[in-house]
Parts: sequence; C-alpha cells; structure tokens
Amino acid sequence: MLTMPTYCYPDRETCEFHQPHRMMQIYALKLAKIPTGVRSVQLYGYIAVRDERNSLLNYIVNHTRDAPITLQQGSFIEMTGPKRGISMCCSVLIEFDMRIKKAGREEDDLQLID
Repeated sequence: MLTMPTYCYPDRETCEFHQPHRMMQIYALKLAKIPTGVRSVQLYGYIAVRDERNSLLNYIVNHTRDAPITLQQGSFIEMTGPKRGISMCCSVLIEFDMRIKKAGREEDDLQLID
C-alpha cells in the first residue's frame, strides 16, 4: 500500500516540497580479513536495513549462494542497494547473514560473525 507523506508544504494536495530529514548513507563495505592461507573467497548472503518508514528489508548487499562474489582480503563488497533512502528519524536495524562458500554443501559454509 502506497502512503502519502504527511509533512508536505503547504499541504498534501498541493505539495511543493518536503521537510528535510536525516538519512543514513553507506558509502562502502570492505572485506577486512579472510581465513589464513586463502587468497580469495566466494561470499554470499545479505546485509539489509530496516527503519520505521518501512519495516521490510532494504538490501544493501544481496547475493545468492548460486551467484556469489569472489573477493580478496581488503576488497570492496559490491553493493546492490539500497533501493530507497534510509531514514535516521528513528531507530535503524542493520541485519546481515553473510557466508563464505566452500565446495560442497551449504551446511559446510562459514558464517561471518565478527
């Protein structure tokens, strides 16, 4: 359902501009370290943000196990979003589930926690 903003000037029917609000901007994500003895890894999963404007996931990074990205230590992670601005007028929740793909089954993949 599409909702109209309530902070229009002079009113919602004759909206000329919206009041400015604080926004979160993520400029870059970098893979800080990888397991010892490995030159590159295949990374997949998601990093997403939720705010009070819309509680649905707003993906910053979203790569499937079937289409991972290959990175070396210190490489920048390709961002696929966000699709809309992230409001800082309220609490913001950043969620992630990123994994290093290993040959074989998904259960054997390494989950990034740090």
